Amino acid sequence: MNVKTRLYGLLEKAEDGDRVGKIIDVFLVSLIMLNVAAVILETVAWVHDRYAAELHVFDVFSVAVFTVEYLLRVWVCTLNPKYSHPLKGRLAYATSAMALIDLVAILPFYLP
Repeated sequence: MNVKTRLYGLLEKAEDGDRVGKIIDVFLVSLIMLNVAAVILETVAWVHDRYAAELHVFDVFSVAVFTVEYLLRVWVCTLNPKYSHPLKGRLAYATSAMALIDLVAILPFYLP
């Protein structure tokens, strides 16, 4: 099994009993939940004042993880028959609802 196929299996279609796939799923869901908590906590003035640097580092880390995940999903999507064409398939995937949600989640970090 090549790297692309393994990544597709981990990111898109984790098999039952795939320990690494489960760990990735739990990690990503946990990171999303922690980000929601961080955004909420950041609205509390004393938390923001006291932990601004730590919250920023967490934000940068999270965006880096989600950016890598997004790019990997765009790369491996061609293994799905629906997105099999190298260019048109990736464009179709990138404009799918789930990919757009992922993009909207990370894009504000990169915009000035």
